[in-house]
Amino acid sequence: MPLGAGENARAFGPRSVQDDIKIRDFLARMASSLTSGDVDTLAHLWETPVFVLDDDGAEVLDSLQDMNDFFAAAKASYYKRGIVATSADIMQIEWLTQRIAIVDVRWPHLDASGHERSAECATYTLRFDDSNTLRLRSVVLRGVTRVSHSSVVPKL
Repeated sequence: MPLGAGENARAFGPRSVQDDIKIRDFLARMASSLTSGDVDTLAHLWETPVFVLDDDGAEVLDSLQDMNDFFAAAKASYYKRGIVATSADIMQIEWLTQRIAIVDVRWPHLDASGHERSAECATYTLRFDDSNTLRLRSVVLRGVTRVSHSSVVPKL
């Protein structure tokens, strides 16, 4: 029998509008945890193994320690660049099954004054686990773009 067939097969899409809200809340927790350096909370939002893919290669995070190291490096990179906050600009949510969604997110990198210095885009695979807890299972890091402030028109 093909994977996904049989009595457990379901129609595509979220189980309810609440599922999209859970994704927004999940990403908000992820953003605040990352910029505050709360790597323990971040690591518990993800479920191992996690697959991370970008132009430079691929990495599998198999343990809580792997995730803590990964997030600590990200926080250090943000701090070094003066990034103190971000929020998830959800570009698209696509439900592949009742439990799995692909989410495209743009993360603006904000400095202490609230100005956007750059932004990063990523695509996440999120899945409701057997206890109905949303977990991140894979990420494709799609790159960072710099923000040019020269095109900003000053307010009069």
